[in-house]
Amino acid sequence: MFGSPNRGSHITVMQILENDLSRNMALIFSGVKAEVYFALPLEFLTIDNWSPVELYPRIVKLMARTSGRTFSGETLCRNEEWLQLNCDYTRDGFQAAFKLRKWRPFLRPVVEYFIPQVQRVCAVNRKALLPLRPIIMQREQG
Repeated sequence: MFGSPNRGSHITVMQILENDLSRNMALIFSGVKAEVYFALPLEFLTIDNWSPVELYPRIVKLMARTSGRTFSGETLCRNEEWLQLNCDYTRDGFQAAFKLRKWRPFLRPVVEYFIPQVQRVCAVNRKALLPLRPIIMQREQG
C-alpha cells in the first residue's frame, strides 16, 4: 500500500521537490503569505476576553491551508472538506508509520493490512482523488 521509498516513484517526487519547488519558491512564498494572512483571523479569532485555546488543531489546520495553497491552489485549500482530509491524512500517516516501524521490514507489506491507520490513509487517498483530478488534468494540459 505505502510502497518502499526506494522505488522509482520516490525519485520522481524528489526531483519535483528539488527542481520545480526550488525554482518557483518566490511565487510559492507569496501565495503562502497571502494564505496565512487570510487564515490567521479564521483560526485565531480575535476575542475581547481571554479564553483558553487549543493550539494543536488550529496549527494543523493552518499548516494544511498553507501547504494546500502551494500544492493544490487557492480554491481547494479553502475547502473545509479538503482541509479535513489533509488533517486526517497527516495524523493517520504519522501514526501508521510509527506502528509500521515496530515491525521488521520484510513483515510490513503484510502487517499494513491490519493497521487501521494505514487503512484510513488509503481511504483518504481515494477521497482526495475526486477533487484533485480536475486540477491535475488542468496542470497537465497547461
